[in-house]
Amino acid sequence: MDAACDAELERVLAYDLGKHSIPPDRQAAALALARRLSRRVETELTPAQRGGLPRCRDADDQMFLELALGARADVLVTKDRALLELNRRKTRALPFRISKPADWQ
Repeated sequence: MDAACDAELERVLAYDLGKHSIPPDRQAAALALARRLSRRVETELTPAQRGGLPRCRDADDQMFLELALGARADVLVTKDRALLELNRRKTRALPFRISKPADWQ
């Protein structure tokens, strides 16, 4: 995980979802678990590397493609529809696969 994705996770955990919102103590526990289970990656992609990635229809998700590339991941596992759509479109060859969590169960 890099700093941008860490901040995004913290932001998403704090969404106001009414009665389905996550209490602050559970947000903190989830964030601590994610930080403990992940490996910190701090890589700066070159403009050419960024330009070689397809553009995600949801600009907020582009950071996950960049993290996967910077971490030299084999697979980006996600439930996000916009990211999964990129895998189906195959507009540009990715150096990693994008798959659903169910593919790994």
